[in-house]
Amino acid sequence: MADPYAFWRIAREQAPVFHSPRLGYWIVSRFSDVREVFQDTDTFSASISITPLKELCPAAVEELVKAEMAMGPSLVNEDPPVHTKRRQHVRNALVAPRRIEAVRPRIRELANRYIDGFIRRGHADLVADFAWEIPALVAFAVMGVPDEDVERAKEFSGRLALFTWGYPSDQDQTQLAAGMGQYWTYAKEHVQRRLTEQTDDYISELIRSWRSDGNEELFDENYLITTMMNFLFAGHETTTNATANGMRALLENSAQWDALCADPSLVPNAVEEILRYSSSVIAWRREVVKDAVIGDITIPAGSKVLAVTGSANHDESVFPLPERFDITRRNARKHFAFGNGRHLCLGAPLARVEMQIFLEELSRRLPHMRLVEDQTFSYSPNTSFRGPDHLLVEWDVRNNPVEADWT
Repeated sequence: MADPYAFWRIAREQAPVFHSPRLGYWIVSRFSDVREVFQDTDTFSASISITPLKELCPAAVEELVKAEMAMGPSLVNEDPPVHTKRRQHVRNALVAPRRIEAVRPRIRELANRYIDGFIRRGHADLVADFAWEIPALVAFAVMGVPDEDVERAKEFSGRLALFTWGYPSDQDQTQLAAGMGQYWTYAKEHVQRRLTEQTDDYISELIRSWRSDGNEELFDENYLITTMMNFLFAGHETTTNATANGMRALLENSAQWDALCADPSLVPNAVEEILRYSSSVIAWRREVVKDAVIGDITIPAGSKVLAVTGSANHDESVFPLPERFDITRRNARKHFAFGNGRHLCLGAPLARVEMQIFLEELSRRLPHMRLVEDQTFSYSPNTSFRGPDHLLVEWDVRNNPVEADWT
């Protein structure tokens, strides 16, 4: 996980489709093949996309039973035709332009509040001190979590990539399951509250859609709870990791960081290049429901596929000089960081806005920031989500460009 790209380059050249006995998955690494897996939903089912790789130990199961957790299907692991019917309503509730615009001031306020907390210190961990909590707080705002519940809800939003896409120890798996059970309980309470009284938030919008004529069979209360949980998980750790990956790439390529600080108009494309160059989501899983051929390899029905989007984003046939980080790259937005096809991430517009605002405020207030030398970057050991656990930076407070940040 520290540097998977060198291995993936070899895979694309020598064995672009191969079977991993350790994982029990077929690994697909080329851009065109990954795109085929995403787009052919008749052959490659999303049903296993969020099924834990490691079977739950008895203690973990007990934690979920204790919370009466009954997590059902959601958009991420549904296939057409039910996925198609539900997606339109979930998308309209989540990414309506007015909803994204309404949350912009909240994102900027949070970014500056967290920067205020460390800017006079001269050093920070951009994960723990900045990127870890803000995406969760933004997600809570979109879902309509009241301010007085934020601290309680935040307790349950831990690192869950290891739970679903890794092989945690039984002890770690049990602790993560306990957190999921607690969040399920909170999500259930929140949905029930909104069933009684809707406001202008994501969950309320879904409820109104559900109660519209003809949609009675589309959702149920359990689906709303599951959707609320998945939105937090999908929008929290992924945006945290993408932000940390991006700041590492920018600061390791100081000329790119300097250019961004000098010209904020570069920010939107810089976000796309970050997502291509060092995506926070590097693979998705699919189940083969009928015999398939990828490249010249036959994959039998019943097999499992790991579509490595991180490798596809570095495919030389699509992205010239893919190992070069270039915030002016013309086709950077062609990346698969948000998936592709029917399962394109619905939260992508919100994630882009968050990352843009983070870069704007960090470059405005800390253009002289630099990476702490000789630090070791550690990553959660899993197949699909990638971002450093810590990102240590430092700067000379006397050079803070905003007067209020040093007086």
